[in-house]
Amino acid sequence: MMWELVHSELNLYFYTCSVHHGAEKSMPILMLHSTLASHESWSQMAAYLCEAGASEIYAVDITEFQVESPNAKLTLSYLREVIFFILQNYPSYEQMGLVGYGAGGTLAYRYWQTWAEDKTLAYLFTIASPHSSTSFPLLEEQSFNASRNTGLETTDPIDYNRISAVQERSSTIVINMFGDAVGVDFDGVVRGLRLPEAVNFVFPLRHEQMNKDPRVVDILVECLRGERFMVKLKLVGMQMRRDDGDGRSGPVVFDVEGDRMPSDVVFQPITDRMYLFEEAVPPLCTLSYPIEDVSANITLHLRDMSTMSGRRRRMYIRLHIPLIHGDSTAHTMQDSEGSDLLWRIVCKQMPTVLGEAWYEKYSQQIIRGI
Repeated sequence: MMWELVHSELNLYFYTCSVHHGAEKSMPILMLHSTLASHESWSQMAAYLCEAGASEIYAVDITEFQVESPNAKLTLSYLREVIFFILQNYPSYEQMGLVGYGAGGTLAYRYWQTWAEDKTLAYLFTIASPHSSTSFPLLEEQSFNASRNTGLETTDPIDYNRISAVQERSSTIVINMFGDAVGVDFDGVVRGLRLPEAVNFVFPLRHEQMNKDPRVVDILVECLRGERFMVKLKLVGMQMRRDDGDGRSGPVVFDVEGDRMPSDVVFQPITDRMYLFEEAVPPLCTLSYPIEDVSANITLHLRDMSTMSGRRRRMYIRLHIPLIHGDSTAHTMQDSEGSDLLWRIVCKQMPTVLGEAWYEKYSQQIIRGI
């Protein structure tokens, strides 16, 4: 087993695997290394993936990363050229998977943000990548004033704010993996950041271990085989009550399963104004469960960050979610001050792009529902 150079100008390598997988080829997987590294840094993970059934494994040498002078514009254009070359020359699949480690994962994430509407990426995996922020601080907000005409009279104007995303909706499954053991390596100190639009997996590992550890590959393979459900918690609308003295309510944050989501956002809306979130706005949180689980219990906590003693709002709820592919449910909630929150919870099975569809084989044995 070894790497074979298939395109010298693109520095593109193909991993030749001695394991026989039959006539059917798997979806192409492209791997992006971190700084001061090369395609060789993926050899151990490529061997694991090969044993799991992957037959089309590629890696590149990113020149800008090897000399520590990355140019975002150049690397994004280069990556786009590599992806289109693979899909045009190996047309068995119209989509591919992208796996990035460290700075390679940051590049892959930026590529996805830039071309979110592009349907070529089925999966995006970022491993021990130093993400600096989530997409929520970039959301756009517009204020509107609307009147409802009943035919007999016009009611009082309704003030509302529309929250929209800066990127298009995407069908790409985003997986974010990072370690909880902080270590210093060539990329500096790397601390994991939970991305709201991604399924986040935390491992008891240091950054420099994660592209070689079989536990990381096991999760990667489970996702590619469609052996996991993905549950997205999307905030549709909210109207906060109780003025804290400046015409605003809060500030408040959301904790999902004990983690603040999004990690870099504090909500401080104008009191009594309706806030409506468009469909393209990322979910507040994305969770994952094994395919054999029939339901999930999710703890959601609205936490008031106000310094006003004795006036903090409270909302604590546990949601019971049946794990059914394509299921979408709406939930309304109120906090202790009478604020209204509307959620949409979407459940989806990850697509099978590697090996046999486990769910289809065993779904008749699983009784799903509450």
